[in-house]
Amino acid sequence: MIHQGKKLREIANAKGYDIQRLADKLDVHRVTVETDFKKEKLTRRILVKYVPVLGIDLEEFFTTESKAERRTVNLNDSVVSQAEVIEIQKQLIEEQRKRLALMEYMVSFFPKAVQMR
Repeated sequence: MIHQGKKLREIANAKGYDIQRLADKLDVHRVTVETDFKKEKLTRRILVKYVPVLGIDLEEFFTTESKAERRTVNLNDSVVSQAEVIEIQKQLIEEQRKRLALMEYMVSFFPKAVQMR
C-alpha cells in the first residue's frame, strides 16, 4: 500500500511547497502539515484542506493508489529487479496450474458438457 502522507508530501514538493510555506498558505501550524505527511492513511477530511492549494483531485488521489496496489509498474517512478519479476512470474504460473487443475476436476464431473461446445 502506498504511504499516503508521503504521496501528499511529494505532490506538495512537486508544486514547489516546503512544509512551512504550505502551512502558511493553509493558515495552520507547520506541525499539522508534518503530522499529515507522516500518516500512512489520510482521510478525505484531511485532504480537503489541501485541495485548493495543491490542486489535488481526491478521486484521482485514491484511485492512483488502488492501481499501485494491483502492481502497476510505472517505469518512470520505479525499477523492478529481475528477481521480483521472476517471483511474480512464478506466482502467476502457480495460479495458472491451480486453475487448470480445477478445470480438469470440473470436466471429470461433467464430461458431456465438454462435448456440447
